[in-house]
Amino acid sequence: MSDADIGHGAVFKRGDGEDPEVFTSIGEVLNITPPSITKDVIDATHTGSPDRYREFIVGLRDGGEASVEIQFKPDSPAVANMIADCESDQPVNYQIDFDGGTTVWDFAGLATAFEPSIPVDDKMTATFTVKVTGRPAFASA
Repeated sequence: MSDADIGHGAVFKRGDGEDPEVFTSIGEVLNITPPSITKDVIDATHTGSPDRYREFIVGLRDGGEASVEIQFKPDSPAVANMIADCESDQPVNYQIDFDGGTTVWDFAGLATAFEPSIPVDDKMTATFTVKVTGRPAFASA
């Protein structure tokens, strides 16, 4: 039998910046896209590269972006915080809680987009995007 699981119960949280930091759910989450960690690969090929094959070295790593789609409630404190984060130049700590606290992904990030959608015949949603700054920390208890 497969060990696969569904995303039901996952939570996207925002830190309050205090010490100790408290993380609060941003609302009714529909979809979460966790950070996409990548690293640069630099061509280090030279005229003496063996067998005329290219050679590469590792460059810098990038924490990528994380995004969350929520049910848009214009008067919610979470929406006010997301808009404030987009207007701020300072990173905020965020957390993706996969399963009630035993597996979390912590990262600092700069909010880059808050995009509401208000269709005439469906629920209102919004997508919030964060550019990760520094190293994201994935931890499983």
